Amino acid sequence: MAPSIAQPHLYPVGPFSGGPFHQACLEHDPRSWIDLPGADRLPVRLQSAHPARKRDFIAGRLCARRALMNLGRETREPLPMREDGLPRWPAGTLGSLTHTRGFASALVAP
Repeated sequence: MAPSIAQPHLYPVGPFSGGPFHQACLEHDPRSWIDLPGADRLPVRLQSAHPARKRDFIAGRLCARRALMNLGRETREPLPMREDGLPRWPAGTLGSLTHTRGFASALVAP
């Protein structure tokens, strides 16, 4: 199965204050992470990680990028990783990533 970012959805105002939030999802073949866009730009600390960790990282970051774009926050570079491994969201943005075998999702809000 080729990677595909599912149609992003705009949800009504939820638990985040300040307006609507955006979600983006990605379904992919859990056996093949190298085909995901961005596989060649992993952070140094993940380059020797298990393939499943690499796949989850890339899929989550692709979803985050799409959700940020839908929020009007264009980003050309992958979402950076904080020292504790969590994503470093752009200033003024709240976000969350989740992933499991073959699926990833990101949720962002201003």
